[in-house]
Amino acid sequence: MKKLSKPLSSLLFSLFVVTVSFAQTTTAEKKTAKAAEIKRLITSQNFVFKPEYAETVTPAKKLYGSYDLEVSKEEFSVYLPAIYRFDQYMNPNEGGYNNTTSKFGYVATVNKKGTWRVLITPKDDPTEHLKNRFSPYVKVILTITPDGYATLAFNDGIYFSGHIEEQTSDSLASN
Repeated sequence: MKKLSKPLSSLLFSLFVVTVSFAQTTTAEKKTAKAAEIKRLITSQNFVFKPEYAETVTPAKKLYGSYDLEVSKEEFSVYLPAIYRFDQYMNPNEGGYNNTTSKFGYVATVNKKGTWRVLITPKDDPTEHLKNRFSPYVKVILTITPDGYATLAFNDGIYFSGHIEEQTSDSLASN
């Protein structure tokens, strides 16, 4: 019985080592593939930011609704609620960030850890800001991790956190 026990335990241990190393390789491969996908979306300028939380100086608030920020080479569109420092939520159709423009600057840089920084600068007529708060004076900064989690910051102190995903024909049709 002891003679059979030793080879069996060796076999089980070998099987365990192979399974663990395979699982680690699969996890590493998934992370690498996800980072490559995020890089492709950012460099091709073809993604949608889906916010999940809004933040100011108050604690983060969960967002309910279909808010987004869409980026393509042709246009940049934003549909986000107005959230002010005193926790006021407004109807996004009456304020907030709700605009589409084909005139914008787009600069994407990546650091050593693979985190992207995307700066989007609208270049519309400066008088437009009187109508919709979305003007050349509002810059959009997206910080995107290799796994797709992102933080969107406007230069007026409002932050949104969420994730990015590929733009689909459904997302283009919704605007």
